[in-house]
Amino acid sequence: MAEIEIKNTALKLVFIIHLILVAWGSQGYWSSDSYIFVNLIFMGILVWGMHSFDNPEPIQLAVAVNVVAIVLDLILVSIRYPAGTNKVSDRFSAWMAILNMIARPFTTIVLWKIYEERNGNRSDGAYEDLDRAVITTSPTTTDITGGYKSSTGKV
Repeated sequence: MAEIEIKNTALKLVFIIHLILVAWGSQGYWSSDSYIFVNLIFMGILVWGMHSFDNPEPIQLAVAVNVVAIVLDLILVSIRYPAGTNKVSDRFSAWMAILNMIARPFTTIVLWKIYEERNGNRSDGAYEDLDRAVITTSPTTTDITGGYKSSTGKV
């Protein structure tokens, strides 16, 4: 039976987690357009990263947007939290936005590891710089059966 290889598994998992939490978090009246806008930008960058799986730039940008989104989510939830409502849907929506905010530091770490893999920076020291020429010296061997003899100057 053939094995199916799924590329960008961790990146797809990050995308799905945030997609579900953002979809639930944006359902209440309390969430503003800025919440949806920042998360759409973040999702678009993740899709870009899935499409160009060798390029580290979309992952680097996703890390930056994810860190900024933590601050923006914190401000949004602290200002617009639906404390005075009895509607369960609004409170559920706010708690999903809070869960999304709690998940962001963990997904930032996952995205940073993906960035390091794509950029070639590994902490295990296994990175090989291909731009630098490695000069190796091989010991000279003497041919016992023949060849040039430096002592006599003959072949």
